This record gives sequence, C-alpha cells and structure tokens, in this order.
Amino acid sequence: MKKAFQILPLVASAATIVSIASPAHAALTFSGTIGSSSNLDGTRGIAIDSSGDLYVANGNNTISEFNSAGTFLTSISGNLDGPVGIAIDSSGDLYVTNSGNNTISEFNSAGTFLTSISGNLDGPVGIAISSSGDLYVTNYSNNTISEFNSAGTFLTSISSNLDAPHGIAIDSSGDLYVINFANSTISEFNSAGTFLTSISGNLYHPEGIAIDSSGDLYVTNASNNTVSEFTNSSAVPEPSSVLGGFTAAVLGLVLRWRKRYSTPLK
Repeated sequence: MKKAFQILPLVASAATIVSIASPAHAALTFSGTIGSSSNLDGTRGIAIDSSGDLYVANGNNTISEFNSAGTFLTSISGNLDGPVGIAIDSSGDLYVTNSGNNTISEFNSAGTFLTSISGNLDGPVGIAISSSGDLYVTNYSNNTISEFNSAGTFLTSISSNLDAPHGIAIDSSGDLYVINFANSTISEFNSAGTFLTSISGNLYHPEGIAIDSSGDLYVTNASNNTVSEFTNSSAVPEPSSVLGGFTAAVLGLVLRWRKRYSTPLK
C-alpha cells in the first residue's frame, strides 16, 4: 500500500549530533564514539543483534564485533571480499554482502563461517531480511534487487525503477524501501516486488536507510552530510517540525552507513 510521507530534514555533522527535542519523542544527544584504528579500518555496513552487539564491516575484509557498551569483542575474518552490507536474522546469523566477488557470506553468531551464496549478484551492496527470512540484496552494478529464501536459493529479481541501488530496508508490512544513489530517490515496492511509488526531494546522493517502529524513514545523504527524515503521516499524527520517532542507537547506525565510503562503488 502506498504511504504518505512528510519530509523533515535533519542536519548533523559527522562528529556531533545536536540534541533536538519533540513533544512526542525523546531528545537525541551525541554520546561518544566506538572503536579505534586498531579494530576498525575503512568502516562500511553496520548491524545490531537482539542482544545489542554491533557488527561492523571493514575495508580490510574483516567484521568487528562490539558489545552494547562499545567494548571490542572479536574480529571475524576469512570468506570476506569487499564486505559492505550486514544483516542479522532471527537466529543471530550474519549475512554479509561481498562487493569484491559478488557473493553473500553467512556466519553464525559465534563468527563461524557457514556458507556462501553466489549467482544473481552483481555489485551487491545493501541487504535486508524479511520476517519470513528471505534476503533482499541491492545490486549496484546492474540496477536490480535479488531475492533469496532462507536456504540461499534464488527466488526472483526486481529490475524496475532502480538507479544505482544502495541501502535497503523493510517495514512492518513487508514493503521494501530502496535507496537510488544516482537519481537521489527512494523506490518503494510491496512484498511481491511490485513498484508502488517513488520518494524524492530533500535527498542528496543518499546511501543508507533505516525504518523505525512508526514507519518513519531515515536516510543518509552523501553529498551534504545530512540525515533526512520522512514521516509516515498515514500511521502517525501530524508531526512537529523537529526530529522525532527514532532512537539514538538506530540513528547511530544510519550515520555509520553514511561513513561507509565517500564515493559510490563501481
């Protein structure tokens, strides 16, 4: 179903998030940084598991794990080649897109490599997992989204209304929201892959995307170092003109998506 969105831009620097209050939502404040050059290198995708642990893809073909307090726990290496996107399923398994060799690597929660998914991938970047366990992967190089079931079997490909797709997110109804880096839009598809609508305006070469429990969208903009918020006005009351409907943890996720790389993948 098409949803009505109102645009609420949020400007934030890479170093500081200014506290902005809303009558309906908690204030957000910058609380610090995580990691160092000893355990992070060319950070890209990030994901949070059900216990609050953070998993960060690094440009040196590793994944760094931190606990919810920001303490470094371990590094996963092997079977990674240009890792970008990370998604975690309900059992805690990690799925990582490898832009270098067009595969997806699966690891269990202990960091043990399980299997690799290949085929029907071309410059994979973003990845999201539906409530049924299906994987949706954006292919930057050929403007498609590949869908795989939980066993890694290819199901179908979405190929319309996409232009250098990057980040991808799934809402509670199963709709897909896909970032189009090249034309600065967001494409919405239903769970069957049917195109619903396009969101434009207040987007500046967007890359990462996240959705909160209210259905609001948060999008990182590479060109002007901002995060744009799109309020789902069909699901929530008329918003105020300030930021609302998001937690500090997920906003941190989106901002780290922004730092993933300064130029698009080729």
